Parts: sequence; structure tokens; C-alpha cells
Amino acid sequence: MGARPLSSAHASGAGQRPWSVFRRLAPRYQIVVACFLATFVAYVERVGFSIAFTEIAKSAGAGEALKGAVLSAFYWGYGVSQIPGGWAAQIYGGRIMLVISFALWSIASVLTPGSLAGGTRGVVAARVCVGVAQGLLIPAVHTVLSQPSPPAPARPTSVARKGRTAPTPWRRMLRSPAVWAIVANNFAFHYAFYVVMNWMPTYFSAVLKRDLSDLGPIKALPYLAMFLTSNAGGWAGDWLINRRGLSVATARKAVNTAGMLASAAALVVMPSAQGVWGGVLLSTATLGALGFSRGGFSVNHMDIAPKYAGIVMGLSNTAGAWQGQEASNAAGSCEFLRKTKL
Repeated sequence: MGARPLSSAHASGAGQRPWSVFRRLAPRYQIVVACFLATFVAYVERVGFSIAFTEIAKSAGAGEALKGAVLSAFYWGYGVSQIPGGWAAQIYGGRIMLVISFALWSIASVLTPGSLAGGTRGVVAARVCVGVAQGLLIPAVHTVLSQPSPPAPARPTSVARKGRTAPTPWRRMLRSPAVWAIVANNFAFHYAFYVVMNWMPTYFSAVLKRDLSDLGPIKALPYLAMFLTSNAGGWAGDWLINRRGLSVATARKAVNTAGMLASAAALVVMPSAQGVWGGVLLSTATLGALGFSRGGFSVNHMDIAPKYAGIVMGLSNTAGAWQGQEASNAAGSCEFLRKTKL
């Protein structure tokens, strides 16, 4: 009596299955999955805009230098909000800043199509706003990941109050060689990453004479490789520490160096690629090796300053974001000079 029919119970369970699977995960893994999805959506937006705007600029006959200016606008806003985002995440909590980031980002994204009617200035302004909103994301994610899990019910409030009273040790941070090593590696990583991400459509169409939109799923290979190797780099670092007995510093340096050297070699060879498959393989090798290096510099701030992980990440990501702006402009200028010479 009162028992639900088996078919209806099965249907109800099937409808709730994805959410129920998520809820069965340990709290730590729930946080990791949520942060992964937030970061995934952010990068989909960046890559998607660069591909879409390349097609729009091509149909409008826009020059490469102008295209570089629009693509680089995102990074002006992205760089400006990194350090304030890390500070705010420490004071108010990473989860709150994630919500604020997505809210501002959604509003700016909705306004972007309408900004096209305002010409270059409108698009640039919209992309700067998107950059500011997304700049809050990564420091917030790293603040959340660096905190113990699961937190006690009163912990968010206590952490926020503690952040308001305890001053941030800016002087110690800025004098730390480890912090500057993270900044330098973030700078180098993002130069290579943003050159490939923003200019891959132009590289295929102008150098390899093939429209990237015609390649179908193949064009996703570099980013799939980066996803896989980013996880492999994190695993390799932990394996060197836990199984091989290396110090944290040595393990992070080993993973970081291997990834950076391999990506530099692939990036140098990329301009001489023969054919579409050569371009795909070399861009995949470049981003794949860069992803592996994340097992070094991209997690080291949580090793050396877990309490201030968001701020250190914001500091290093500022260098990376501004380098992304320079990379976009430089690549656009080089393409303009190449066409002028021809």
C-alpha cells in the first residue's frame, strides 16, 4: 500500500540521475567539478568569440591590425580585474565572487551583439567589460580550491571577517622569488597560449590556405589535448612528490620545465608546417605541452601561499593577461607586415 509503481519510480530516478550522481560525490569533488565547469564555459566563450569574430572581420574586409585590437580588448579588462578579484575573493569568499563574475559576464555578453552596430569602439568596450567580469573568475576558483573542504557551516563568515582584519602581506609577496617565478611562467605560458588561441583561425586561412570552420571536429584537437595534458601534468607532479619522494619545489619545476620546453619547440616549428594536418599536429603539440606545464606553475601558488592563493594567482594572471593583449596585437601587426611585404 502506498508504494509507487516501479515504472514511475524508475522514470523519476532516471530524470534525477545526473544530479543524484553529482550529489553522491564527496564535497571536495563537487567543488572541483563545479570549478571545472565554470572555467570550461569561460574558455569556450573566449575561443568561440575569436572564431566568430574572425569570420565577421573577414566578411567586412577588416584589416589584421584592427582585428588584433578587438581581440586584445578582452585582455585589458581581464588584466585589470585580476588582483582586485583575488583580494575580493579572500575577503568575501570565492563562491560569492564566482556568482558576481558570471552575473557581470552574462550581462556584458548579452550586450556584445548590439555593440557591433556601434562600430569598433562599441565592440572594444563590450569585450573590455567581458574581460573585467572573467578576470574575477580564476582568482575566485583558486581561492575556493585552496580552502579546506568541506567547510564548517560558520566558516565562510569567519573567513570573511578574518580577511577584513588580517592585512595582506604584499611586501613579503613582492619580495618572494617563488612568487616572481610563478609570475614569469604565467607570462610565458599565456603569450604562447593566446597567440595560438586568437590567431589559429587566421593562421589556417592565411598560411595554410584552409578555412578553420571547414575542419569540423578536428579544430578542437588542440584544446582536447590541453585538457588531457593539464590533468596529466597535475598527476605527474603529485606522483613525483608522493611516489618518487621529490620535494614539492623540485617536482613542480620538473613538470613546468618539461612542458615549457616542449611547447616552445613546437611553437617555433609551427610556421613551417606543411599542410593542414601539419598545422593541426603542431598546434596540438604546442597547447598540449603548455597544458602539461600547468602541473608546475599553475598550482604552485597553492603550495607556497594557500591562504592567499587567489591574490597570488591574480598577481601572476595579470602578467599573463597583459601578455595576451600584447600577443594579440603583435600577431596582428606581424600578419599586416607580412601581407604588406607580399
